[in-house]
Amino acid sequence: MKIVALSPFESAKSSDILELLSRQRNALLILPGCSHNTPSPQQVQRVIGSGTHVFVEWQGDAPNQCAKKKGRTSTERPTPNIVTARSIAPMPKQVFFANPNRNDMDMLAAAMKRRTIRIRGNDFTFFLCGEIMAFNPDGSTKHRQGLEHGHVVNPVHSLMGHWNHLGAKLSALSSNSLAIHVANNCKNKHGLKTDVRVYKQGKEVAREERWRSTRCTWVEWEM
Repeated sequence: MKIVALSPFESAKSSDILELLSRQRNALLILPGCSHNTPSPQQVQRVIGSGTHVFVEWQGDAPNQCAKKKGRTSTERPTPNIVTARSIAPMPKQVFFANPNRNDMDMLAAAMKRRTIRIRGNDFTFFLCGEIMAFNPDGSTKHRQGLEHGHVVNPVHSLMGHWNHLGAKLSALSSNSLAIHVANNCKNKHGLKTDVRVYKQGKEVAREERWRSTRCTWVEWEM
């Protein structure tokens, strides 16, 4: 099975993203967190073929960028979806945005079952943006909360910093599997090191495996 993690420029149009999605067949396609140019689940569904699954987070008719303020209610947060040619399946919305307390971790643990999808015998679990803070750099969880998960997928809204911690964390989480991180590219240029990263068995996938179009960068590989 092929997996594709796609990082669009913020200057890209929804049509640019849809055109790239339409080229893929029998793949898991992962878009970053919701941004102003994110295509709707319905638009995605119209261009993909049978056997393809797409992660897309959507805010309705007025998608926002990253809803980081802790005071916002859950109804204001975008809805993550898994889209196929036959269905649009919503998943639980983002639980927290920064360092979680015990209650945050309990809520995340409760959401994990509905955030995990199985494709061809492989389980993929989606941790949205700052939810990756549920893990310590060594891959252990905060507040000793157990989080059952498959391959870790971390779609984020904007480029993230602190890669001395985040890189170690993703590496640890991929020790016996995969860890996938993908962001919207607010720099609007190629050559970045943190727009899309994939770790397999503790090591980052070689950057030579990255592909580019005019306003998008992506990594694709076979399971």
